[in-house]
Amino acid sequence: MLNIQNALDTLRKDLHESHGHSFSAGEIDSKPDEVIAGHLKGETLDEFVLVMVEREHSEYFG
Repeated sequence: MLNIQNALDTLRKDLHESHGHSFSAGEIDSKPDEVIAGHLKGETLDEFVLVMVEREHSEYFG
């Protein structure tokens, strides 16, 4: 199973592929960092953090 950092790196790469045509690399990189930091503070299950981060990105980037 992937560790949390590998999974987050994969998620970030997917975001660039999905939204790179509409958003700058800086925007794409800063939003995940913000969302990830918020979820890693209080969550204990890495898998849950990934689901929440991906959901919030979908809502933000459309």
